[in-house]
Amino acid sequence: MPNVAMAPFVPPLGVELCETFLFGVYSALFAFSTFLMLRKGLSNRTTNAMLVVSVVMYGAAATHWALEIALTIRQSTHSKVHVMPTPSESVALIYVPAINFFLSDSIVLWRAWVLWNRRSMWFIPPLIFLFSTLVFSVAGLVLAYEGFTTHSAYKANMSYILKWILWGFTISTNLWATCLIFIRAWQHRRSLHSQFSNKSATSKTESALAFLVESGALYLCLWLTFVILAALKSPAVLLFRTNIVQLVGIYPTAIFTVVTMQMSAADILTRPGPQTLHHPPVVGFVPLPPTAQLSTLTTMVGNSSDSDSFIGSCEDRLTRTLASSDPEK
Repeated sequence: MPNVAMAPFVPPLGVELCETFLFGVYSALFAFSTFLMLRKGLSNRTTNAMLVVSVVMYGAAATHWALEIALTIRQSTHSKVHVMPTPSESVALIYVPAINFFLSDSIVLWRAWVLWNRRSMWFIPPLIFLFSTLVFSVAGLVLAYEGFTTHSAYKANMSYILKWILWGFTISTNLWATCLIFIRAWQHRRSLHSQFSNKSATSKTESALAFLVESGALYLCLWLTFVILAALKSPAVLLFRTNIVQLVGIYPTAIFTVVTMQMSAADILTRPGPQTLHHPPVVGFVPLPPTAQLSTLTTMVGNSSDSDSFIGSCEDRLTRTLASSDPEK
């Protein structure tokens, strides 16, 4: 028989109520994010990709929640007998969350890649981690299903080991991406403070960057807490194991919402209002022309999902602002 310790079992009612609450929060955020993306239109590939990923992740979270609810109801009708999931249900409860793990890691890496202007050799290691996450997820799923259906303890326990390796690659991907985002945010903070005298603009830009850094750090701490509790075999790990699929879905959906609402440096800097630029020398940075600065800042936090005409209007507005403030004219 497979190792019963690794098989899912019906969580207590309190834990299931907690997952229901988080699923409700996730549903509200998903509905709001989807509404924003649909209102902006589906003519842009970035928006389409975000919508597809958002729907898939929400579907995975909803499937996990529905399975847990079904098992809880089944257990309530057999109060004197401990109900165990079927092999298919066991595999789904273990590896449906892996869909969200992989997609969430991809989104975090995508945000970091955008911040680094879509080019950097530093992204080779996290891409290897991300690919390994996918490989070990598929291998673990196959071994888990065969282990539960053929009652092979070896295959079931190998799936359990692969699940730990999967968690390790997920943490490695998020740690690497969060560090890259932090480094880029720190670099741009120095650049913005030296080039823009409008402190309100820079503070809003920093807030958008800080959201990516702080949310990434919080997400990483969540994963570390989960793995540590699992390693210590703490009873609290049941709370994390049941609810992590919802938490993993909420994080990237919040990023999608921020991106769709255009909380980017370009949007902030192109709002009406006088802005004076100056270009003192900064170690490690080469001052760029205003249009090049706008192009770079456009990709910093939220790669604008509008059409090229939006960017063109932003550039025209910034050009007119600079022309009106030129003392030689």
